[in-house]
Amino acid sequence: MPERNDHYVVKGITEYLNPGDPIPERREVDEWYNSTAIIDRLQVFVFLMGLREFQAMPPVDSEGNPNTLSYFQVAGIHGYPKIPWDEETTTKAPDNDWGGYCTHNSILFPTWHRPYMLLFERLIFNHMRGWVENSGLGEKVKDLLIDAIKTWRLPYWDESKEHDGGVYKFPDIAMKQYIQIPSEHLLQGPGYLDRVLNPMAKFTLKDGENFGMYGVDYVDDDANFGICQATGRWPNATVGEEWINGANNYTNITDAMEEHKWYQWKNEPKTRTLTLANSVFRLLSHQDSSPFAAYECFASTRQYSDPRDKTLRPPLNWLSIEAIHNNLHNWSGGLGHMSEIPVSAFDPLFMLHHCNIDRIFALWQNIWGDGAEHWVKPSYPDHKWDDPSGNWSTVPGSIVDSKTPLAPFRNGSGENDYFTSDDVKDWSTLGYTYTGLPREWKPRGGGAALAAQDNVEGLSVGLGLQFRHEVVRAINKSQGIARNEFLAWAAAKRRERDGDDEEDGDSKKSGSIVKGGRDGETFNDYVANVTYNKYALGGRSYVIHFILGDASKGDSGKILVGDRAEIVDTVYNFAGTDPAACANCQRQREEGALCVAQVSLNRALLKLLEDNSVDLDTLDEEVMTKFLNDELKWFVTDKKGKIIDIETLLPHFEVHIAVGEVKYYYDTTKLSNHGSYRVLAGATDSYPGGWKA
Repeated sequence: MPERNDHYVVKGITEYLNPGDPIPERREVDEWYNSTAIIDRLQVFVFLMGLREFQAMPPVDSEGNPNTLSYFQVAGIHGYPKIPWDEETTTKAPDNDWGGYCTHNSILFPTWHRPYMLLFERLIFNHMRGWVENSGLGEKVKDLLIDAIKTWRLPYWDESKEHDGGVYKFPDIAMKQYIQIPSEHLLQGPGYLDRVLNPMAKFTLKDGENFGMYGVDYVDDDANFGICQATGRWPNATVGEEWINGANNYTNITDAMEEHKWYQWKNEPKTRTLTLANSVFRLLSHQDSSPFAAYECFASTRQYSDPRDKTLRPPLNWLSIEAIHNNLHNWSGGLGHMSEIPVSAFDPLFMLHHCNIDRIFALWQNIWGDGAEHWVKPSYPDHKWDDPSGNWSTVPGSIVDSKTPLAPFRNGSGENDYFTSDDVKDWSTLGYTYTGLPREWKPRGGGAALAAQDNVEGLSVGLGLQFRHEVVRAINKSQGIARNEFLAWAAAKRRERDGDDEEDGDSKKSGSIVKGGRDGETFNDYVANVTYNKYALGGRSYVIHFILGDASKGDSGKILVGDRAEIVDTVYNFAGTDPAACANCQRQREEGALCVAQVSLNRALLKLLEDNSVDLDTLDEEVMTKFLNDELKWFVTDKKGKIIDIETLLPHFEVHIAVGEVKYYYDTTKLSNHGSYRVLAGATDSYPGGWKA
């Protein structure tokens, strides 16, 4: 088949930037949407107009061919419909019915989604600019709007930010079906709309159309997504008008993030579960000695060592950005689109979520800099990432590394001009940055913003000590909830024990504080690590729940939580029910693909330490071994909360406890320090799936 030279080239919004100019920021969506600044209000107005036009593009053209740059087809890159995007070649994996572009459970997970978000950003911007030019408004008003949107970039939803009262918040822009444009009638004229359907609430096809008409024949045990005419968040049922027309039960999202609606409570919960912020904090806040500095551990849930050998993957290394991302998909989707890989990108919330994942990735890059272990390559000896099945654009058996094509995203018009991870390492060259990560615009390759970087190893994405301190300070403030709670608790305990006198040098040992001093406090730190089979249930997604205290299986088959319980956290197996539709998914199911995740126990343990009704007054290892073996429970449920039997249905499932030490510094410009982690024998003997020494 002859080569094409008309492929769509994904470009950042760089046409208005000159060398030395400040790079526009991707901003937190609520901060931007609720701003009273005129430029922000104009941007919000044009963004909503542009997104409406983008979503209104028909999925296919007049001849029935895919409309490549339509919202439907761009969202379909992530899964359904089962067709290639901007490709005319035959598959390079002929043994598979469909090769797909999936990079989940892969070290390419963070880098592949970076040009994907860039594509969304560019196309929305093009529609914003096009709407202004064709609006019929006066030339002065058009000029005003164009000037305003030059600095617009795709916003992000900081899901882990705890707002007043210690609660998470759903974006205001995505709440209501109809929205009042915040323009205060500055733009009266032809084409001006005051009250419009909100394109951020859901993506809706034209009247009479459904997703199945365009190849989304995705059906799982709970729902038929093909009959939907719009995306839905937390529908109460998977049949009827609410399912077809698209629910937007946004209050259920924050409830899921805080309290987890899968449980049956004997009484109303007295406390909220706020583990998300702590997970992000731990992912970003380790000292240079931390294995989290290794990209391979940071990037993916994939289990790359023998789970029976606890020395191959150090116990601290089981948390990843992908695991945090997975939970957010589940919490924001419920039974709806966001919870399923093949259809999640149709929900416009997907963009805000993945923009935030890219922001966390950029923060991590800024903290750790440019060492070889901080980029896309295997971090452990004698280990390599191969792809034996391949996909539509990758030959089977290819080794996955920093030069693997991030198909289908191209930075040139030729057949093989795909982005690679090296091409997207420095996000600033793509025309955007994030709040707290200021950069001057320095185009690569003599002005070609997306040209290949000749010396990627030497590429500096760090911002220097000053900006690093600012980033760390912001992390400690906004996500360091556990840090702040433990430091406050230690200070209170010291006052009880020694009065208000300050201690000098090494403090006395106590049951919970290992060492103290003028620069910080050190505590025993407990984590639960879990290994699970991604496709154990034939590709269905499922949820792993960790609870301390009174919890059991109720009569309805759901988890029954008593008064004396602390909900610790959940782990979401973000899969899809049709692994045959994706070569990567199919291969992982056949291989018994294993994933890993980590749950921090310390914040829940601190609540119990502060509860006088609970017989616990120490974090000492000997006491905690027995306490956790008696009190820590885990359950696996489907998305509707029905408990799944671990021993009969989940081969390779295993939980173990690890203990180490964490030092929290008083200096907010210092990262916390985690070290000396080891598997705790005897802490998981009493529950199905627990590791036994």
